[in-house]
Amino acid sequence: RLLDGERERWVGAWRELQPGPLAGRVLAEERLDGLEPWQPRGRGEPKRYRLVVEAEGGELLAERRVGFRRIELSTRAVGKRLANYEVRSPKRTVAAMDGSGSGEGGGEEVVESYEAGPWSHVKVPPHEVERLEFRLVVNGEPLFLRGFNWQPLESQLADVTPARLEDALEAYRDVNANAIRVWGGAYIESERFYEFMDEHGI
Repeated sequence: RLLDGERERWVGAWRELQPGPLAGRVLAEERLDGLEPWQPRGRGEPKRYRLVVEAEGGELLAERRVGFRRIELSTRAVGKRLANYEVRSPKRTVAAMDGSGSGEGGGEEVVESYEAGPWSHVKVPPHEVERLEFRLVVNGEPLFLRGFNWQPLESQLADVTPARLEDALEAYRDVNANAIRVWGGAYIESERFYEFMDEHGI
């Protein structure tokens, strides 16, 4: 069941699949119409609903808060520009003899080109390319990101007290951030970290 306060907005039901290799039970698919989307900070309410999963006899199996949003990365072409580089692996050229002739080192010279090494900016003659935008679109509207890079408060997650985490997160909220980037070399943050972000539209 999906609840908005005490009001039921959706009730799902299990249905039996026909006998065969996929026999079993699945949750019936239904569209959830008329729900308010979760909105980022500064654009509206980060609306969330209470999702309750119960057994047929009424036993509570799971309960949590959920929101609905659509996030896209737009890279559409918005014009033209001149570029004097390409992003790719640099090409290496090797010349060798194919050994078809008689004697040491005889034969035809063979020249091979191949890409080697990590991708980088490879200089090329100036040429016209498409200019692409790079921006986040949330619920169909472009979003200007205002945020920070998050690094662990301590080297060990267990050393971070709930109070200290809450103080740090509230500081980000109070300066009106709408995005936090969790540094890729860090550990996965606590459930409370992500719950806070959902609550406050970050």
